[in-house]
Amino acid sequence: MSTLNSTYPYLAYMSTTRKPSKDKTAKRSTAKALAAPAPVATAAPAPRLKRQRINVPSTPKPNKHLALAETDAKAPPSEPPTGLMQQWSYNSGPDPISGWGVDSVATALAQHRRGQFQLSGILAEDMAASPWVAHCIEMLAQTFTTTPMVVVPAGRGEARRCADFVREVMPDILPMSTIRDLHRNFEMMGTSAAALDWNEYRDGKDRVWLPTIKPWQPQLTYYQQFADADSIDMGALIAQTLNKGLVRVDPGNARWLLFSQSNLKPWLRGAVNLLGEVFLGYSFNFRDSMAFQDRFGRGILKFFHPVDWKDEEILVAAQTIRAGSGGGVLPLARGRGGEKLMDLDLVQAQGAGFKTFESTHIRMRDLILITMLGQNMTSAGSTGGFAQARVHENGFWRKLEQRGASFGDAALTTTIQPVEGSSPKVLRQWQPRDGVLRTQLTKWIALWNFGDMDLAPYIYWDVTAPADVTEQQETSAKGAEAAAKAMQAVSMAVKSLTEAGLVAGKDFDVGYMLEQAGVRMKRVNGEAAR
Repeated sequence: MSTLNSTYPYLAYMSTTRKPSKDKTAKRSTAKALAAPAPVATAAPAPRLKRQRINVPSTPKPNKHLALAETDAKAPPSEPPTGLMQQWSYNSGPDPISGWGVDSVATALAQHRRGQFQLSGILAEDMAASPWVAHCIEMLAQTFTTTPMVVVPAGRGEARRCADFVREVMPDILPMSTIRDLHRNFEMMGTSAAALDWNEYRDGKDRVWLPTIKPWQPQLTYYQQFADADSIDMGALIAQTLNKGLVRVDPGNARWLLFSQSNLKPWLRGAVNLLGEVFLGYSFNFRDSMAFQDRFGRGILKFFHPVDWKDEEILVAAQTIRAGSGGGVLPLARGRGGEKLMDLDLVQAQGAGFKTFESTHIRMRDLILITMLGQNMTSAGSTGGFAQARVHENGFWRKLEQRGASFGDAALTTTIQPVEGSSPKVLRQWQPRDGVLRTQLTKWIALWNFGDMDLAPYIYWDVTAPADVTEQQETSAKGAEAAAKAMQAVSMAVKSLTEAGLVAGKDFDVGYMLEQAGVRMKRVNGEAAR
């Protein structure tokens, strides 16, 4: 056990951890059974007429009334699981420079598409070290580095305290280095798994449980059919561990986090599957171009020597000249009178075959950029008009929005706002929803530190394009201006009615007048501030 008072100052004013909430329904039923009086014999009541039942759809409940616990599910554990999930560094595989060939990449991709990631995990690591793929991963990581992380409480009171606590500890339990590892596996493999080790920290009477998140190497996982009857295809991801053998990755059981690009075969959407052949072609083209330049980019020197020189003398002289010039040296014999006995002419190719290296490089580069970033203008510096640049920028932001939706507890909603005298505007806003972090991580932090998993906040990254932010600010400003004008008009109307002898609250309703003018004076219980 360790102390977090210096690391987490929140413990200084955090109350002693409460025990997890028990079944309140059972308590109420027991209390009712004890309080019920003995039955008294009375006359049978007159039969009541049954009302005709009308099927009216129920009103959807707010998020604060929705429980994360499943129906007829087992009671959550009172304490986190003990023990550690350990893995080892898997480094075996082909040489990253010249080891990947057509046969090895074909084998890796064939196994990958069948759910076996031992070879494709190594291939993904080598691809992630390639300059253009690494650039794409870094650009997509702007989802977490350039956009604000938002923590929204699930309600008021205790939920706000839980949100404050989670907001404070998130940089420690999910640092940027861990996010980058999770994101890299997410991009390259289509899925990203992480083990959770729970640690207890005490400070006097106070106690907190916090997880250690361990991104799992993809080459230590595989997909097994008929391993989970509740999954979409009755399969599950299996992880190889050092101390527990083969373990099923069961997200939501307080032991695993799992981010996926889709529900059905998410590994098919990984860059290793989409761009494995492109990476191989890019590598071959680069090495062939280097070999071509090494062979034909440097000159060949003619070295004339007397015909009676010994071979050892010719070899030493040729090596000396080559070492000094850096190019090739061709020894040619001459007679004693200086006449040429040997000669050689360089036959130059008149075609433009050398240009294919650059065109192939550009084609492979654009395939990588467009597949991963949705565009190539912002990375390759292509020329084009302003409208084309906006299209490419929007394509890149759509990619960032997809990452924000996959990692955060929010859904991107699109609304259309009518504009008088102009075309309607499209507003894109994030709305809190249950996501991976809330259903697999923070609900356990809320349960074991605050006694109720429904207190878990919503955590997401506000991936909103700058143009959308400007429109939202303009819309808010116009809304505030319209509300001010409406309130001014209502106040003048109230003044006129009062001067006419009418009494507010009796002869007219000020609140109703404001409501008709589009101004709401009170906030509904549980509604978050905008």
